[in-house]
Amino acid sequence: MEKVPVVFGLVIAAGLGGYLAILLRSVVSLTYGLLSVLLSLIMAALPIAICLVQTKSKDRTLKKLLSLSDEPVAKSTYYRIAKISVGAINPVALGSDYLLPIIVLFSVTSVSFISMYFSLDFNHMLEIRNPLLGGARMLTTTDPLEIKAYQEGTFTVGAMAFIGAYVYMLYRLLDRTNNNDIYPISLYYYAARIPIATLIAAVLRQSIPQTTAELSVLLPLLGFVVGLAPDLFLVTMTRRAFQFIKVFGVKDDPPVEARPPAMPLLMLNDLSRDKIDRLQELGIDSAQVLACQNPFIIWPRLPYDLGLIVDWIAAAQLYALLGAAGLEKARARYVTDIFDLHLRLGKPAAATALCQTLDLTSAEAEGLVAQLEADQSFTRLREVRDQLRPESRDAAHGDDLRTRPHPAARTHRRQPHAHVDITQVPAGVVITAVTVPPPANPGGL
Repeated sequence: MEKVPVVFGLVIAAGLGGYLAILLRSVVSLTYGLLSVLLSLIMAALPIAICLVQTKSKDRTLKKLLSLSDEPVAKSTYYRIAKISVGAINPVALGSDYLLPIIVLFSVTSVSFISMYFSLDFNHMLEIRNPLLGGARMLTTTDPLEIKAYQEGTFTVGAMAFIGAYVYMLYRLLDRTNNNDIYPISLYYYAARIPIATLIAAVLRQSIPQTTAELSVLLPLLGFVVGLAPDLFLVTMTRRAFQFIKVFGVKDDPPVEARPPAMPLLMLNDLSRDKIDRLQELGIDSAQVLACQNPFIIWPRLPYDLGLIVDWIAAAQLYALLGAAGLEKARARYVTDIFDLHLRLGKPAAATALCQTLDLTSAEAEGLVAQLEADQSFTRLREVRDQLRPESRDAAHGDDLRTRPHPAARTHRRQPHAHVDITQVPAGVVITAVTVPPPANPGGL
């Protein structure tokens, strides 16, 4: 911990010294350079400052939870889960877990800002042919001024992509800090997103055949949008390239009418764009993928309640089974997830109206129930849902939490005359009987 300020001091001093050595040729350049470097360092430190607030957020949340520890509600399952979840949060700090991710994010952001601010000062370098900036234009023209103008446009698109990625990073870090949803890999994710967005924007700019005056005005906007969502543009570019070069072989793609419909996560209730972005970071990009997820795998990496995640998976299973049209019909009958469908179809009195809505016969409904009973995703998720109910936990312990005797006052049921050692009973525990009478059925529990 004591070495952290020294490390940051060395990084800042090295950056300042290097750029000051370049800018010492005039007072104007020196002033501009100092302000640019200072602003770059401030902008690079802003995401780190946002993350460091998480420590205070955890302390305040835990303090508020502990204020209810003496209340009856503290015996509930939700309270215990919340206390364990908040206590397990590892907030961002300048320690061993987060030091390297913080340095990487700070370095990538500061270098990107400095490169953007000093681009005019090194404008003459854009006259040099660069495959990334010039692309195929270098093969069709030898005019240095034309190549320079084209490479300036590519650099501008890349700079705007960086701004878009930076804005997205600030927005997401604020949201994730507020929800205690930041991990070391999160900082690596946003650090890597910056060069990814910049490179995708540069390649996309090369795919534009002709740059007219009207189109040149839209280039900065194109770069900014790519920075906000580089993954969407990467998928689109990949599909277009595959279709163009027929990389899949001699077989043509299936016709549009024969392709299976997409299952976007937006079809599920309460899944807003922010929540979908968080799920996509975990590789969950469709309702079909979400329907097969293990809730205990994704719950530790999300800031949401375990019960809510189970509900999302159950709703995704209903969507995967019925499709968009069937999902809309089921919602009209207050069937919101796969558990509701299984319950309603299993009750003849309630299944009649639902079968009419879904255009199912009684035989098909019976077969659908059997189909769900044989589905591994449904049965495993139902097991989790059933165990989350409070009565399941009480049944597992055999009695209620509030009336359960102290462990030191219990005796084994199979020992009819077991005795309790008084010296082993904690202070404050009252024992009304030392000798336990034999049970009515000594041979069983």
